[in-house]
Amino acid sequence: MIIKVHASEVIQASPAALFDCVADYAVAPLFIEGLQRLTPVGPKTTGEGARFDAVMKVGPKTFHATVEITDYEEDRLVTWASSNG
Repeated sequence: MIIKVHASEVIQASPAALFDCVADYAVAPLFIEGLQRLTPVGPKTTGEGARFDAVMKVGPKTFHATVEITDYEEDRLVTWASSNG
């Protein structure tokens, strides 16, 4: 099963400031709806190849997964893919 989560919000901040918040695993749960926790798996915590144990609530379900950053473009894009869960 593929679950795609997309969210959008209009805010008064520069793209760089917003990217810094969303790309920082420690504060990302404050900004990404449903994301409850990201815990690093290994020493890499940013950029392509960084891995995390994630807990995300989508609707009534809570999902636990290991996610990896598969695409990363500074100030523009962070793509996570789940390797399990």
